[in-house]
Order: sequence, then C-alpha cells, then structure tokens
Amino acid sequence: MNFHRSLSVSLFALGLTGMTAAQADTLADAINAALATNPGLQSQRVETDIARESVEQARSQGRTTVDLTGSAGYQYTDSNAAFASLSGTNGDRPIASAQIQAAKPIYTGGRINAGIRQAKAGVDAAESQYDAAVQDLILQVITAYVDVRSDLETVSIRENNVEVTGEQVRAASDRFDVGVVTRTDVSLSQARLEGARAALAGAEAVLEADIANYQFLTGLAPDDLAPPPPLPPLPASLDEAVQIALDTNPDLIAARHAERAAREAIDVARGQYKPQISIVGTAARQETYNDFTQRDSSVSAVAQGTIPLLSGGLIKSQVKSAKLQRAQAQRQIDTLQR
Repeated sequence: MNFHRSLSVSLFALGLTGMTAAQADTLADAINAALATNPGLQSQRVETDIARESVEQARSQGRTTVDLTGSAGYQYTDSNAAFASLSGTNGDRPIASAQIQAAKPIYTGGRINAGIRQAKAGVDAAESQYDAAVQDLILQVITAYVDVRSDLETVSIRENNVEVTGEQVRAASDRFDVGVVTRTDVSLSQARLEGARAALAGAEAVLEADIANYQFLTGLAPDDLAPPPPLPPLPASLDEAVQIALDTNPDLIAARHAERAAREAIDVARGQYKPQISIVGTAARQETYNDFTQRDSSVSAVAQGTIPLLSGGLIKSQVKSAKLQRAQAQRQIDTLQR
C-alpha cells in the first residue's frame, strides 16, 4: 500500500477509532467487508497487476532472445550439371535442418528505455486509480450504511404514524356514532390513515432498495447497525481543503501519471526513426540423406543494423498520435483540478 493509499485510509480510520468489537455490525465492519470482497475493487486490483507485467514486458525488449528452429522433409533435384547423376545429386532424398539464433539489442535509439519508463508510469497510474476506487467504495459504503439506518428510523416513524392515525379514525367513528362529528370528519380521518399507510409503504420500499445496495457493496446483511462514529476533523479553511485535494486526490495523481506515460510514449514513437543495432549469433546444421550423408554446418556472429528510410508515413503518424494523447492527458488533469 503506497503513501497516498495509506493517507486516504488513515483519514477514515480516525473516525472509526473507539468502535468496540462487541458491537454486532459497525461501520468499520462494513468497510472492511467491502474492501475484502467487493468484486469491483478486486477487478481494479487486477488492473494494477496487469500494469506491473507491462514493465517486465518492456524490459524484455532489451534482453537477449534465443530461437531454435528445425525442419525435416524430402527434396527432389533434377540438375544437368556435369557429374550430377554420378554424384547422386539428382533424385529424391530426405533432408533435415536445425538452427539456433541468439540476438541481443545493442542500440535502439532510446525506444526501450522510454518504453520502460512509460510502463512504470502506467503502474503508478493504475495504483492511484486503485486508491481512487478504494476511496469511492468507502464513501459508497458509508452512504449506504447511514441510508439503511435512516430508512429504519423512517419506517419506525411511519409505522407509529399509521398506528396513531388508526386510533384517530376509531375515535372519529365513535364520536360520529354519538353525533359529535359529521361523516365528513370521519372520511377525512380515513383519508389521513390511507396517506399514512402509503407513506409507510414508500418508506419500506426505499429501505428494501437501500438494503440491497448495502448487500451489493459489502456482501453483508444489515443487522442492528451501530451508530456511526464522529466525523473526522475538517481542514482549517477552504483553501487548505483545496490544497489537500490538489496534492493527494488519487484521481488527479492517476491523471498526472497517465500524462507522464503519454509523454514517454512520444519518445517510444520517435525512437523508430533511429537506427537499430543488434548482435546476432547463429549456428545451423543441415543433413541430406542419400547414398551417403551430407552435412553442412555453419556458425556466424554478426552485428546487424537497421536504418528506417521510408515508412509510408506510419512513424510520423504514430508520433503525432502520441503527442495528441499527451495533450488529451493534460486536459484531463486540468479538468480534475477544476
């Protein structure tokens, strides 16, 4: 867990202190259950693992690669060269060949190093996005927790209102029987009772929906939810609050890392303009089976260079696309800051 994740979680921990384990269902229990089991958060965690693998993939571009190839089959030769028939060159014969080749990039125009830096920036962005997902989930759990408690209180009030209104209807009916009130008064009392019942049904529907949301977020069924802890202290001023957000907001931090990755992508694209130099070592052997076995073996070690001369505009377009993606990332930072 990095610094920003520790900071965000610790801020909530300040408000959760003092909650005892003896309480059946606490806000801390709900948050811990959500962090441990919520599938959306687990999916975001996998995104971070995928980003880490991209660093290893980028590093592999600069490492030695070894390939082994082999083939076997039949070859038919019909040659009019002198002594071809006598030497057994003509006709069918089985052949087999094997080759092992090792290649080590020596110079790539900075493309590999830029790719590694780009991948590392992607990891940082993914980790910050995970932090953002954690904070968002905590906020959702807190909201759902308080909503369920509020809904339970509302249902209790509505039930009491139905009971009181029912007593008023019975009292109005009794007074009507003795001629104290009119039938209109009784009808008004009955209308208020039906309104109270409708309000109760609406409150129960809201409660069921909020319970379903709570279960979706935490995987727990709400049962005797304890009162939430006191709120953590607020910053001393609005300016301080804004500065904290600019410095530690995980969405903004993720956007900055994404912009850094986009900047490195420009160098990756530009690296394709530069020469590529590799050391290539090859060992090969071919055997031809006829009246006698003919073996041809070779070993070579060469420096192989490639200079791009014409790409049909592909590299130029890739560089331009990388620049546009960086500009887009910068606008995303501006949006989040606002």
